[in-house]
Amino acid sequence: MVLWYFWIYSFLGYLLERAFAAVTHAEHQGRRCFLLLPLCPVYGLGMLAVLALPESLSSSFWSLALWGGLAATAVEYAVHVLYDRLLGVRFWDYSQVRWNLRGRVCLPFSLAWSLLVAAGLPVIQAAIAPALAAVPPTATYAALLVFTADCTPLLFFDPVTGAVGAAHAGWRGTAQAIGAKVVHAMAENFGAKPENIRAAIGPNIGMCHFETDHDVPDAMRAAFGPEVDAYIEKRGEKYHLDLKQINAMVLRRCGVKHIDLSRDCTVCSCDRFWSHRATGGERGSQGAVIVCQEVTG
Repeated sequence: MVLWYFWIYSFLGYLLERAFAAVTHAEHQGRRCFLLLPLCPVYGLGMLAVLALPESLSSSFWSLALWGGLAATAVEYAVHVLYDRLLGVRFWDYSQVRWNLRGRVCLPFSLAWSLLVAAGLPVIQAAIAPALAAVPPTATYAALLVFTADCTPLLFFDPVTGAVGAAHAGWRGTAQAIGAKVVHAMAENFGAKPENIRAAIGPNIGMCHFETDHDVPDAMRAAFGPEVDAYIEKRGEKYHLDLKQINAMVLRRCGVKHIDLSRDCTVCSCDRFWSHRATGGERGSQGAVIVCQEVTG
């Protein structure tokens, strides 16, 4: 139920953003959207926070306006911080609006959220709650998402148990065998067998551009022994590593037999993928998503 509320309010937020952009003739429509989808997660998360308020704080119009507005504003601030610090992007900036706090939130828009929440939430909830109550559990899926911008995305699926997994493997995570840890977690928690698991290794910085000092190959050799030397090349005073192949080696070692490996390099294809190195850190992130569905039969 929570997931459905998130999707619905994220979509309604997208519609609100488009309407606001059309009325104000803004250049960047859908400025809070996510992965090119018609969703604005900050609205979904904000409304989940409002719905979580105790009845004593949301029973009247003005109480809902006050506490709902505060909850929505707090979420807006927190999401802005996460976007800014983790992904390096700013989907909105109130720095030119009076009474703003670091450009993340501002008083005029917080007052607008308060009135929208108090006036709109009861009406929307009355319309969607009965429909959502009728949604069967089998129609609700969970999704795992990892963000990368040169690091290696790893996705896992076991067609027997239906278990899924995902991991963000930077070079340190690769040296710590993060992929094997996901496989072990799937086996321990869901009974997945490594030989049944399908693994996908997505686009990352390729060996052609992943140039490092000796500390990275040293960490790989310490973790995996001489076998990893097949994926390390010394070029002058620097080293180049193939992180895709090292992650694939890690997965083979723990019993995974079905591995789909992307050929794409995020630096070579920086017109298609975000790359931290290619942009000097001025970038966004791409997401790797896997959905968990019920297995029948």
